[in-house]
Amino acid sequence: MADRGLTAREFWRLSPTERMKRCGELSDHEAFVARLTDPTPPISPPCNRCKYYLGYAKCKAYPDGMSAEHINAVIADLTIKCGNGFRFTQRDES
Repeated sequence: MADRGLTAREFWRLSPTERMKRCGELSDHEAFVARLTDPTPPISPPCNRCKYYLGYAKCKAYPDGMSAEHINAVIADLTIKCGNGFRFTQRDES
């Protein structure tokens, strides 16, 4: 078992590659602190802003739920076709 003495502050000073290797060195508390202090903004999938989005990773194209692969594909390219003839369409916020 890895030494669990790494602090969240030390963790965020590491390169992303080192963080992946050493994340097991965080205690449960320090892992919690690391999650709270994550400097990267959370990614909000564009699907959440689509007019066909139903909530809880479901939409008219995928009523049983979207796969992570499809969500990542939409993040990479908003013009891709979704299932059942749908594609990302920005919801009118007015």
